[in-house]
Amino acid sequence: MNNTTIKIIIAILISIFTVCVCCGGVFTWSAAITLQSSFIIDPDKVEAFGADIATYTMPNDYHHLFGMDILNMRMVVMGTQNETIDGMLITLMSIPEGEQVNENELKQQLQLAMQRQYPLQSLDLKFDTLENHIVNEEEIVFTVRKGTDSTNTAYQQISGLVTSNKGRVFVLIQGPETMWDETVITQFLESIQ
Repeated sequence: MNNTTIKIIIAILISIFTVCVCCGGVFTWSAAITLQSSFIIDPDKVEAFGADIATYTMPNDYHHLFGMDILNMRMVVMGTQNETIDGMLITLMSIPEGEQVNENELKQQLQLAMQRQYPLQSLDLKFDTLENHIVNEEEIVFTVRKGTDSTNTAYQQISGLVTSNKGRVFVLIQGPETMWDETVITQFLESIQ
């Protein structure tokens, strides 16, 4: 595992903690100890995690990078497979049944947490617009944020809370603007069931 991957993992752990706080969960020391054992990189197991979250079609040239199972939430991250993982990242996170989620609060907290995400450069993302996408035959409003990272590279993010055939799922897609592909995003979102 290279340094960039490790940095991504750390940032996502911060994001998960933030989601737990937004969902009213309590993050205890014992849960922190289980983080290491809940991190999955075996491609078959990560694919199974994704299948537990939702039914979807992964974009061409994308792979399951890793998954996590922590505090009754499953998360899977997909991206193009290369040394730097410099393209768009697609993250699906299951929201446990019965958890009350304030979507606006969740998005705000995730935005703060994602500022620490790969390559651990500070992200300065601000609300840009709302976009409608069809997910599981339902029109869902997604929030689009745009900005830059600490190297002044244009960066973009889209997020929304959807209902899949397996339950509620928080979808977060982000990446450098030069790697942004609306066709991939639309096709992926429309494939979620």
